[in-house]
Amino acid sequence: SSSVHQWSLFPASMHSPQLLKLVNTKITSTTVEYLVDLVVDVGTHGFRRTSSTRPKLQVSKTFVDLVKRVLRAAEITMPTLLVTLVYLERAKTVIEIPEDKMTLERVFLGALITASKYLNDVTWRNVHWSMFTALFGKNDIGHIERQFLQVLDYQLRVSEEDILNHYEGVATPTASHPRKRGSKLPASTSHLRR
Repeated sequence: SSSVHQWSLFPASMHSPQLLKLVNTKITSTTVEYLVDLVVDVGTHGFRRTSSTRPKLQVSKTFVDLVKRVLRAAEITMPTLLVTLVYLERAKTVIEIPEDKMTLERVFLGALITASKYLNDVTWRNVHWSMFTALFGKNDIGHIERQFLQVLDYQLRVSEEDILNHYEGVATPTASHPRKRGSKLPASTSHLRR
């Protein structure tokens, strides 16, 4: 008999080897770079949806430091990060961003907090997320989360295929750019949920 995987509640044998490799991968600086690149991609698409003349968003060291600090302080696991990536990818096709005040921070936090709360039975409260960021109050955090849920149209379910679209960007040590998303790998129909 096969043991039940802790993140999906399905037998581990039902998952592709690539998925199991991903969930057991450590979060590294390359993973963070991949995440940051995707956040920038999403933010840029959102801006261009409201004004085609807007330039690509630029990443600051302050933003990268925020991402690292929040991932560390919130003790984010790879499964949560993978679902964050899926949510960011979904948001890219529909998000509209009319202003540019802390856009990257809001997009990042919206996806991360939504993923964390979806996957974990016990999760951080908004006051904790506020402390992790040192930028937003707890009411702001709640607003960011609600806005992101609306962008996703409350569609939070994630499939193996959704996650495996990020295989190259996360599992390949030298891959760090969102342009590598979408490699075709075998996928099953089981869904990660917890």
